[in-house]
Amino acid sequence: MPTNPIVTAGQKISLKEAAKWTKKYQKDHPAKAEDGTTQDVTWATAFSRQYLEDFMAQWGDECKGLRIYQATEDSGTRRVVLVAVDINGNDIVTPPPGADQTDDYVVLDQGNQCPNECGVNSPLMLP
Repeated sequence: MPTNPIVTAGQKISLKEAAKWTKKYQKDHPAKAEDGTTQDVTWATAFSRQYLEDFMAQWGDECKGLRIYQATEDSGTRRVVLVAVDINGNDIVTPPPGADQTDDYVVLDQGNQCPNECGVNSPLMLP
C-alpha cells in the first residue's frame, strides 16, 4: 500500500523546473541517433480532457486519481497505460459498475505521442 494517500499525491512545480527536466530527458533520449536513424522514443503523450474525464467518471466517487504506467507493445512501441486509482492508492482493475464484464474498460491508452505529435512552441520542448 502506498505511504502517500492518493488524495494528496502530486506536487506543483514551476514551468522553469518542468522545462529543465523535460529538455534533459529529450537530450538524453534523442529522436534521431548519431548516425541519423530514427529511434523509437516517446517524450510525451497527450489525452483529451473529455476522454480522461469520461474514463475516470466510469467508477464515480471510487476513482480518486490516475496511475500512469510505462509500457511497451509487442512491436516495441513505447506507450503509457493509465489506470484508475482508489482512495487507498490501489489500481481499479475491475470493470466499472454496469459495464459488460467482457468489456475492457479498465485501462486507457492511445494518446497522441510526441515527438510525432507535439505542442508547437512549447517551453517544455527542445527547439
